[in-house]
Amino acid sequence: MYDAHVGLQDSVSVLKGIGPKSVRLLAKLDIHSVEDLLYTFPRRFEDRTQTTLLDACNDGEVAYVTGVAESFTERPIRRNLTLSKLTFRDDAGAEGEAVWFVPKAKLSRIQGMRITLFGKVKRAYGKVSIQNPDINVLPDMGETEAPTLGLVPVYALTEGLSQANLRDWVALALSTYAPTLNDLLPGTLRAKHQLPHLMTAIKDMHAPASERHHETARRRFAYEELLILHGVLQSRRLLLADKAAPVVTLSQPVFNEFLAALPFSLTSGQEAVIQEIAEGLAMPTGMLRLIQGDVGCGKTVVAAAGLLATLASGYQGAFLAPTELLARQQLTVLRRLIEPLGYRVEFLSGSVAEKQRRPVLDQLAAGEPMVIVATHAILEASVKLPRLALSVVDEQHRFGVGQRNTLMTKPLHGISHMLLMSATPIPRTMTQVTVGDVDVSTITTLPTGRKPIRTHVRGQEQRGKVYEGVRKVVSDGGQAYVVCPAISPDGNGEMESVIGLMKDLSQGWLRDVRLGMVHGQLREEERTQVMDAFRRGDIDVLLATTVIEVGVDVPRANAIVIEAADQFGLAQLHQLRGRVGRGDQQSFCVLVTSANPTDIGMQRLTVMTSTTDGFVIAMEDLRLRGPGDVIGLRQSGVPQLRVTNLGTDADLSREAAEDIRDVLRNPDTSENCNVIRRVEEYIDSVDVGAVA
Repeated sequence: MYDAHVGLQDSVSVLKGIGPKSVRLLAKLDIHSVEDLLYTFPRRFEDRTQTTLLDACNDGEVAYVTGVAESFTERPIRRNLTLSKLTFRDDAGAEGEAVWFVPKAKLSRIQGMRITLFGKVKRAYGKVSIQNPDINVLPDMGETEAPTLGLVPVYALTEGLSQANLRDWVALALSTYAPTLNDLLPGTLRAKHQLPHLMTAIKDMHAPASERHHETARRRFAYEELLILHGVLQSRRLLLADKAAPVVTLSQPVFNEFLAALPFSLTSGQEAVIQEIAEGLAMPTGMLRLIQGDVGCGKTVVAAAGLLATLASGYQGAFLAPTELLARQQLTVLRRLIEPLGYRVEFLSGSVAEKQRRPVLDQLAAGEPMVIVATHAILEASVKLPRLALSVVDEQHRFGVGQRNTLMTKPLHGISHMLLMSATPIPRTMTQVTVGDVDVSTITTLPTGRKPIRTHVRGQEQRGKVYEGVRKVVSDGGQAYVVCPAISPDGNGEMESVIGLMKDLSQGWLRDVRLGMVHGQLREEERTQVMDAFRRGDIDVLLATTVIEVGVDVPRANAIVIEAADQFGLAQLHQLRGRVGRGDQQSFCVLVTSANPTDIGMQRLTVMTSTTDGFVIAMEDLRLRGPGDVIGLRQSGVPQLRVTNLGTDADLSREAAEDIRDVLRNPDTSENCNVIRRVEEYIDSVDVGAVA
């Protein structure tokens, strides 16, 4: 990760105490070299700065206790389970027990010795015990003070490794190798932001003298992560600025015809974003713009206006979707919007037969104006798009930077303009570090006439009433979705499945209701037939997995039941809820909990019942899950944020973005060389290509 003297890339086996078995165990934690070990930071710290007497310990709290060991017993409870107990007296003479459920035979030899214990306290039946504590024997019986261990690191482990192992090996690596570290950050930037040198910071990440020291070190590494990330994003943007793209004009007569054909009026938010797209298409350099907005805000209509401008100017357009189901949904919408105006919209996927595929490919290769709606099949080298002027990428977080580049560089000359669409709103604090090389357009208004979706949480015992409600929705002329987390029963009855629930509902609560089922294991044509039947109204209740999460638009559907809802992420729940509420009737979302919901799962459901604002939900998702999971950084082609907290480090992000701009403008300055080299190495390592 960092420039250093010879040694950092050495195998961890060079450290004393790490043999072949330990090397294999560390590899499971992705620790192979000394450098890997140094940069495996603790998950948290245990505060061992003050000791506590047993009488002052509360049940369930973690305590640091000193005392004298008295007696030890050990007995098997059942196979592979042993109860070990150590009786001790604390410094005030109060008796306590230390309890483990693994063999601790060595403790039989410490009777009469002074010890420290750290663990969770349990009070029961008049006794005080410490559950599975860390224990240390103090060498000097004359000592009366407990050692102040400060903040003790707690690392992620794998079976066979202990915290003591990791702590000892990290301490050895720090003392031996930390002095050899060369700091990537220029001294001027460290001084500007009052950040410690790398050697000091890495020690304080593992063994800080205080929480303040650790936070200072963490901010230093967060700043470095953000500096490199913004370097990657800004470098891609600079490269993009050098590439020519077709100049496309949105003809007012054509646009007026488009507006007149719509069965609804555009919202003010849609109109504003279409104007931004038109201005970008009219530029000779490639537009790279993200369209985001809440569920149902009308992103596809906005993209269709850009594609129409492309067709009217004699060019080709492409619409890329991550799944065939979503691609076919968008094909239906785009054909309805564009083909009545006299332009072509065609389809391409791996399932399209060669007989239908070949004529379309030949016409595309000849440069004929049309919009091609496609899955990943469009990225194949055999697909030629010599006059591609606008590429639209739906669910953009599902595609890597290299795939984006492949589509963008399809034209015979230069590059195409590109619109990225996100169905999951990105919190404002995250847009800069996820799509910092992209202009962002946000649709802030929803179509008029839609009523807020009423959302309720129900337990397993209320499922009968839930499905009575579904029957009423159907009898009143509506339709409903029922979403399950699994396709098939898992054998334990712990995960509600589409196939299992289909059987139960068809024989029970919904036995006289027309049911349909769609999931990822059905053949593509079967899924399409079921979805078409549901859209026509031939199916009343559609049972599905998350394949309906995005792109499915059935205005008559005004109820959705999500089984085991606490097992879904917030973004998924919000997208699933967005399948209803698309007509003018009142819509409902019922979140049914699993048999044993977790605390964090119930927190997600509480968020869902408190708001329908996708941006608020995205912020809560960020708080509950962390940035890496929320925004899919690994897929987005930007460096991982290992210590950065986007909720609290927004100031660092802004500062890093400004600083890297100056660094990139002065590449020959000796202090800047290492930073620029790191940015270039990262760009090469993820194959982001020559454009973006």
